[in-house]
Amino acid sequence: MAIRRDNTKMTREDIISKPGALAAKIVFNNLYDDDFNLCFIGNVMGNTLYTVQLNNRERAIVGFTDESLLEAYANRLRIVKNLKTTFGAKIVSVKLNICTLNSLIETSQDVGDVVDFVSDDIVRTLIINPNNKDFFIPIHIPAMSKMLIEQGLIEEDDIEEVADKENLKILEYNKKSKRFAFEETDTNF
Repeated sequence: MAIRRDNTKMTREDIISKPGALAAKIVFNNLYDDDFNLCFIGNVMGNTLYTVQLNNRERAIVGFTDESLLEAYANRLRIVKNLKTTFGAKIVSVKLNICTLNSLIETSQDVGDVVDFVSDDIVRTLIINPNNKDFFIPIHIPAMSKMLIEQGLIEEDDIEEVADKENLKILEYNKKSKRFAFEETDTNF
């Protein structure tokens, strides 16, 4: 199966009869257009990405197709409290492609906030753009990474060992607005 942008038109009947298909298509096309880069919530030390527990008890990394969706998600009432407790008053938006994420997972001991790497509880799932109704697009990270490399959509030389500083942006919690917001000034890491 070749990975390529999906430009097929969906009929109104298809959209109604296949809930989620249009959203999945939009997310996939956004991923394709942005070279399979996503934004993730991380801590300022750079050793932990934000994860959630799915209904099947599996942990998944939460990713977003753009920073505005990340910021909106981070500021949901339940999420903002969780992020403040887990990461403190500053979080980082880090932009990585799926293959770099897979490489970091394979070599890291601290990808998830509560993942036990001594057991077989390694994070293998990525959920993209979760919304208020807990709808999201799930992706198996190792399988997608392998397909992207095999099809030449991402070159192995382009897989970073650490996140590039230009792809890191700090969000700071504002006590007055009770929200995380991107910092206006450049901050050195």
